[in-house]
Amino acid sequence: MKDVRLTVAINRPAQEVFDFTLNPENTPKWIDGIVKEQTDESPTKLGTVYKNQGSDGNWNEYEITAYEPGIMFIMSKKDGNYHVKYTLKPLDDNQCELEYYEWVDDGDLDEPFTQDILEKLKDVIEKPKRYLITLKSGKEHLTDYFDNDEAVLRWVNTGAAGIVYRNAHIRLLPDDIASIQPVGEENET
Repeated sequence: MKDVRLTVAINRPAQEVFDFTLNPENTPKWIDGIVKEQTDESPTKLGTVYKNQGSDGNWNEYEITAYEPGIMFIMSKKDGNYHVKYTLKPLDDNQCELEYYEWVDDGDLDEPFTQDILEKLKDVIEKPKRYLITLKSGKEHLTDYFDNDEAVLRWVNTGAAGIVYRNAHIRLLPDDIASIQPVGEENET
């Protein structure tokens, strides 16, 4: 097989999915055959080089050969034979369609993507996250689960945010907060 074209609808804004798929820290979360990925520069642009290590220990290099921020990018393997194109199409403000198209110029694809891989991406990116809020006083608070970064920011900015401290409910104001960071699955207890 010389090429594969797959699509998946994801309940996240197109820009969020675009950024997620380009972040090398996220790749091992949704592609089982990759244990590590890194890039030579950030933010990503035309010419950025990605290196990923497979579960077999071998490293592969890819270069961004086409790039339209928030819309589309193409990665081409350094040998120039393999290419993959990610195209994002907004369906509404909070949903998009990802088209994944991979092809080779000569021969057949070694390990073509399957729909299951894109479904795993969908599951990972749609999974609600917890956030660690660090107050300017140095106290930290682990939130309940939120669907996305915008939801936790709305919670804080509308004045609805609060924590329970020593049996008292304390309202959090945006000026009280030093940082808000998503907590990775590996850090959750």
